[in-house]
Amino acid sequence: MTALIIILSIFAFIFLLTLIPLKVKLVFSEEFALTIRYLFLRFKIFPSKEEPIEEKADSSAEEQKPEGMGGRFHSGGVRRLW
Repeated sequence: MTALIIILSIFAFIFLLTLIPLKVKLVFSEEFALTIRYLFLRFKIFPSKEEPIEEKADSSAEEQKPEGMGGRFHSGGVRRLW
């Protein structure tokens, strides 16, 4: 009897999930975009996030001065925080 109650409650939960509307949004403005919304969740299907390829700057041509200690200290001592 307990197993029957568990199985029926799982089916009831799945049935309630099917009653909630699924929103699909397809947009074309300069490129296609597909977004799916379900409850409070939003899934961006297309275009997928692509990491841009960055060219490495020549470090010998341009040397950067390290701040050190996260910029909290400078030659005059401790910077005031208030």
